[in-house]
Amino acid sequence: IGMTLSSMGLRMNEEKTMAMRIDGNMGSSVSFTYLGYMFVVGNSGTELHLSERKYNKYRYLIDQVFLKYERTSHYRTRRADGSKKLDALDVLKHELNVLTGNGSLTQKKHFVKTGVYYTNRLLTSLDELKELDRYLAAKINTIAPPRNLFQYNGEDQYEARLKDWKLLLSRYTFTNGFEKRRECNHEYYTRVLTTLKKLYN
Repeated sequence: IGMTLSSMGLRMNEEKTMAMRIDGNMGSSVSFTYLGYMFVVGNSGTELHLSERKYNKYRYLIDQVFLKYERTSHYRTRRADGSKKLDALDVLKHELNVLTGNGSLTQKKHFVKTGVYYTNRLLTSLDELKELDRYLAAKINTIAPPRNLFQYNGEDQYEARLKDWKLLLSRYTFTNGFEKRRECNHEYYTRVLTTLKKLYN
């Protein structure tokens, strides 16, 4: 392990690093966490995965975002032009966009980029991100806003509008944010990011 880290210009802190042996089909391998990554060292080389702690954090935030949505799904206001606005769904959209995307901070930190790619850029395996995508997709599939939110001019457009919203939300994935380095609109990125941090604390 020490030689592997040295080749990457890293040094292992024995007090902060836990390693365990895993027996797999390709022979024994060793995994350990370091700086937010899980290193899996085996006969075929070294893979960098998302650490269990980071994976759990993302999953927790997904849960909190949808819990928040469920509590406010009946909220609706009108835009200045008089058209209806689905506030809870808009908020959910923005939070999933930021959670699975990237962006720049504001003011003195405007040059700092953060997000699913920039905080995990050394990943060589996206297994955990793909698992998060499956978990997120299942959550999106469960949304069911009150039927009256999709009634316009006396016409019930519930099924069609709900299908459109699920399709829109399904575009926000962790793998897409990582592989394409998708960046969010800077005008609301920091604001929404601050909200997500509050959900985690």
